[in-house]
Amino acid sequence: MRIAAVIAEYNPFHNGHALHLQKTREAGADAVAAIMSGNFVQRGEPAVCSKWARAEAAVRCGADLVAELPVYWAAARAQRFASGAVSIADRLGCADMLSFGSECGDTARILRAAEAVGRTDVPKALLDAGMSFAAAREAAVRESDASAADLLRTPNDTLAIEYALAAARRNASFDLLAVPRGCAHDGDPVGKTASASYIRQRLSDETVLSFCPPDSADILRREIAAGHAPADPRMLERMLLTKLRLASPADVAALPDVSEGLENRILSAAKQADSLASLLAAVKSKRYPLARIRRILLSFLLDIREYDVPPEVPYLRILAIGKRGEEILRRVKENGSIPILTKRTNVSALGADAERVFRAECAAAEIYAAMLPRMGAGGSEWTTPIYKQSY
Repeated sequence: MRIAAVIAEYNPFHNGHALHLQKTREAGADAVAAIMSGNFVQRGEPAVCSKWARAEAAVRCGADLVAELPVYWAAARAQRFASGAVSIADRLGCADMLSFGSECGDTARILRAAEAVGRTDVPKALLDAGMSFAAAREAAVRESDASAADLLRTPNDTLAIEYALAAARRNASFDLLAVPRGCAHDGDPVGKTASASYIRQRLSDETVLSFCPPDSADILRREIAAGHAPADPRMLERMLLTKLRLASPADVAALPDVSEGLENRILSAAKQADSLASLLAAVKSKRYPLARIRRILLSFLLDIREYDVPPEVPYLRILAIGKRGEEILRRVKENGSIPILTKRTNVSALGADAERVFRAECAAAEIYAAMLPRMGAGGSEWTTPIYKQSY
């Protein structure tokens, strides 16, 4: 049995994701293990519905296993996001390929671009001139490889390059497979395929669910009807602003991605802001894009400090099991090098890193519950069962 690992957010699971799984199987995969972001995603925002609902949708729509990418990595910059997810895929010990969506859909080109990015240093002068890291890196790479630099302008190609770099650093044994996306990340629909952001922005229109497979659409309807979706970060803006106004520069400086005095800019803006939107508008700049600021604010809410983040994900946590999921887990137990967290009460046996990561997940679940239309129950990390698809 050939197993493909897939790194995903499924926010929500849509027709493009179903096509990606289909193309992955056509490329030779017999089973798919998805490594999926939890309740918060890479842009520093809450997912449209809970990780449990999204994992259920994934296995009902074709994945065989869904494991969680913890918030320390899921809501982090591209390099850390990729490093965490690839570390899980590699340590499964049974993944034959890593499959991912890509704007260019050209695996060889992505590998060449990764080599160009890997040998290019980002000049400090460009950062000092006010450029963001992404823009400065693209400019530096463009001097030697324009084709590679072009890929750094598109979000999924950029992540694909980071996956390739992370896999190379680990000397991972799986092959890489780039699958072309069905439509642009933030563009208009193409046929029956629309981006996740397009769907999220139009959830009040029932017809937008036609861009999701029927099972995924049914789960979204169920979660919305129950008041469990969509999550809205504005529900916590007063608490966030108050907490920031009480914070010290040292508190904010310890967060991931805070450097060069950014803590002072954030704290100054918090004193004047009367909403999350006005806070973000006051802090963002060419040097500090919105996604970076949102990730910093989320880290602040969750008390995630840069020095807390372990070098790799300390455990494998299963969210949902599909048709061939049990067989994948059997192979992980036989050949993998990552411990499986089967019982929440056993997390302490996995060490201090695992305890700290799981504590952050518990905090993330409580923060997420407060962002829902109807506040979710507390303690969901301890009470929500793994979804197991029946046949």
